Amino acid sequence: MRKYLLFLTLLTIASSCCSKVSYLIEGTAPQNAEGRTICLYNLSTEKGIDTTTIIDGKFEFSGGLEQNAMATIYTTGNKIDIVLEGGKTSVSLTDKLRVVSGGKLNIALREYRDSMDKLGNEANRVFEKIFVSKTDSNWISINSLNITNEYNSRFFQLKKSTLNANKENIIGAYLYNSFIEYRTMEQIERFYKTNIYAANFERLNRVIREGHKLGKLNKGKMYADFTAKDKDNNKDIKLSSFVGRGNYVLLYIWSSKCKNSIEGANIIGQMSDKYSPEGLVVIGVNILDEYKDMNREMTEYKMNWMQIYDSSKYNFEALYAAYTLPYIILIDPKGKIIETELTADIVDSTLSKIYPIKAAL
Repeated sequence: MRKYLLFLTLLTIASSCCSKVSYLIEGTAPQNAEGRTICLYNLSTEKGIDTTTIIDGKFEFSGGLEQNAMATIYTTGNKIDIVLEGGKTSVSLTDKLRVVSGGKLNIALREYRDSMDKLGNEANRVFEKIFVSKTDSNWISINSLNITNEYNSRFFQLKKSTLNANKENIIGAYLYNSFIEYRTMEQIERFYKTNIYAANFERLNRVIREGHKLGKLNKGKMYADFTAKDKDNNKDIKLSSFVGRGNYVLLYIWSSKCKNSIEGANIIGQMSDKYSPEGLVVIGVNILDEYKDMNREMTEYKMNWMQIYDSSKYNFEALYAAYTLPYIILIDPKGKIIETELTADIVDSTLSKIYPIKAAL
């Protein structure tokens, strides 16, 4: 009898040590979102978790995990990153998805996001004041650059301080995962050993496993070839099939998880219509997505220009250091990279210098 009781005690202890994190996400949405599909995606493992539909202005996700994880809730053109932690997290879809309430980690993440938004709004007001108060274009150009550098530094420091405050929890691993291009391999390896959640992020695992130096293919360097799948995820396609063959090539790197890159695709489609007859080759490169997510957004936003799909989800990102989306690269007819990190709003002015006749029409 004593042996049996001892066995039950040990079994109870073992079960408690392996207990899962039970999460519940409750969401509300306006009437015009009725019937829309909402997806839950595990950012740590980069795999889909669940999909549901907004019914009567509500949606819900629930489940269990071995430990806290980072996830994205997303719907067409809208997403938010949250922590899958024990207890209930309330989410609201208004003009965008927002965390209303939750546990300690989700509140910390919301406060960080609010601080980033506040800093961004402050920067916008400063820029608006400059453009309204002055007419001297040289003065505006110089001061705009100074202000941009100042706010980039402040954004960097805010992210860094938040990372340091959460260096031992899942938020720290989440921020570090999106911060690794600023770190040396020695720093990455040290963080990987000290944060128990770091090993849950496939991107960090890959960097540790393959020892990427995270260097960029900068302007003036020759492009690097890359093999992807066609838009139907069937045939292999090499960049060398299009690059270095006498035409300028514009690469537009995007993901369904990035609202800005989806919205920017509309402009790139216009550029394809405008400059392709002059010889420009425009190629969309989808990264970090499951194929079904890429195909859904490609159809929804009518991305009818050439698309290729990085089924590995990592290779192109690592090769071209495309860590900020959308990431736009312009390659000359011989295969030399002449522009990187273009933004969608200046692509037209950049291309008009190459194709002045078309631009003048």
